[in-house]
Amino acid sequence: MRVAIAQAAPVYMDLAGSLEEAVQWICQAAKQDAQLVVFGETWLPGYPAWLDVCPDAAFWGNTATKDAFATLRANSICIPGEELDVLRMAAKEHAITVVIGVQRAGGCRSRKRDPL
Repeated sequence: MRVAIAQAAPVYMDLAGSLEEAVQWICQAAKQDAQLVVFGETWLPGYPAWLDVCPDAAFWGNTATKDAFATLRANSICIPGEELDVLRMAAKEHAITVVIGVQRAGGCRSRKRDPL
């Protein structure tokens, strides 16, 4: 089995841009005959790096932390959801399995959809 590792950065905190980037990496991996492409942890929409570099970032009373997490949540995906469908369709189109770390948004409204 040929495995591709997408060692690329997402468009940080930009779900639409990151999703477009992921689809391009999926396509590129498939063109190189990979059967599996793997992305990193919380690739969509990007790892909350401020937790590692900002003092007091873990304190929920911090206004900057609340703002950062609000941006993270706004750029996180719903499961099931449209963004997941885009990834599923790209995987199907290119006959490749995709493993991608995501930040899942809470409170998403479920919707019924047809299986692929």
